[in-house]
Amino acid sequence: MEKLTKIVATISDKRCDPEFLKQLHEAGMDVVRINTAHQTPEQALGLIENVRKVSGRIPLMLDTKGPEIRTNASPHELVVLKDQLIMVKGKKGIPSDDQCLCLDFEGIVNHLHVGNRLMIDDGEIELQVIEKHDEHLICRVGNPGIIKGRKSVNLPGITIDLPSLTKKDIEFIEFGIKNNLDFIAHSFVRTKQDVIDIQKILDKHNSPIKIIAKIENQQGVDNIDEILEHVYGIMVARGDLAIEVPAERIPVIQARLIKKCIRQKKAVIIATQMLHSM
Repeated sequence: MEKLTKIVATISDKRCDPEFLKQLHEAGMDVVRINTAHQTPEQALGLIENVRKVSGRIPLMLDTKGPEIRTNASPHELVVLKDQLIMVKGKKGIPSDDQCLCLDFEGIVNHLHVGNRLMIDDGEIELQVIEKHDEHLICRVGNPGIIKGRKSVNLPGITIDLPSLTKKDIEFIEFGIKNNLDFIAHSFVRTKQDVIDIQKILDKHNSPIKIIAKIENQQGVDNIDEILEHVYGIMVARGDLAIEVPAERIPVIQARLIKKCIRQKKAVIIATQMLHSM
């Protein structure tokens, strides 16, 4: 019997030797996902070459960063305690320290108000804005933990005006075209225009790469019908989605999106914390 459900494995360049990849493939790995948020093109190329040494029939999926906010890279981890007050700034390239958490979105202060929340690392740490100043926010820590560099930051209920494609995304898409990858999974797709922008780049190079729209926020859920018209399939990214909407609604939304994809003969991938909760 043909296996209809496939397994997508995210592989790091830090462990991608051919023998390891061969073991994963034999164990059931169907698709290799490359996370561009944590790899350079040079690192990704080494992974691609090793995958193709194992088999030329393993599809490769390039996952773009998209319009997201992250904590700045930092040599130190920031330990926070419940009810602690912490300053938050939007300053690209400035590492965080014990007094200030720095994010790579310089418009963060303009977009948030007192009472708004910031969810860090798929909701592991919650901050609530209690003061707003011209160049920084003062936030109260809702739950203790460790804030590391390059971790995702979500703003529940807030629409941000970041461009769909970053310069890095475009460079990686062109890298994917050059290396004949199979899929582009684009993060935080909000409307059909986000997908059309990628398709224009693919068409310019006459590339057959297929687009997977990652549905990670309420806006993407609301616009799912128009998005499905322009993609090969979608990825239901439950981690980020669960920050945007109440956790108890995730199974209902997930089931609805799967049903829509099956009805329209579109591919659908369910992602995030699969081994923890499925």
